[in-house]
Amino acid sequence: MLVLTLIATLSLSIVYALDQGKGSLFPVYFYAHRGLRASALAMGIANLGVVLPFLLLFVQVHLYRALSLALIVVVLNHAVVKALVGNLFHYTGSFRPSVTSLGKWYAVNYVLSAEPLYILLIASLGSLPLLIFVSSSLSVRLLAWTTLISRRNEGIRRLTMINYDRVNFVTSILLILSVLLKGVN
Repeated sequence: MLVLTLIATLSLSIVYALDQGKGSLFPVYFYAHRGLRASALAMGIANLGVVLPFLLLFVQVHLYRALSLALIVVVLNHAVVKALVGNLFHYTGSFRPSVTSLGKWYAVNYVLSAEPLYILLIASLGSLPLLIFVSSSLSVRLLAWTTLISRRNEGIRRLTMINYDRVNFVTSILLILSVLLKGVN
């Protein structure tokens, strides 16, 4: 079961790190239009949703059986709908290279992607899977960002342009199986 949990956590964190709907390309866009400082600030804003779950490591999170089951149902429904009509779950409004525009865009897509629910479900598995999720997601995002800025590698750019909604469905199923096999708290 630990192997399934690790596979689900790592694959979901990589999907979240490279999915352009979660802001992985905005720091590169800022670099092209506003320079390195603005790009680094954009990278910080784009990673807020990944860093915030670290707070859960310092607070004992005990999800009750009903809450865990409700999270499983909501995450499963979200994953199925997103796999079928994923374009409806991305805010595609106008974007200018400004911090307020990035903040608005990121906040709307953070809620539409249901990322907080996935993170709560990972937190229900324990601190280790949550730590693995956060650290691997941050590492992959930083690696992609530095590679795109320094080398403008076309392979990584193509990787970030993949539609990850169907991959997200598979990783969501793995995550749900991990929680069910662990036994709901």
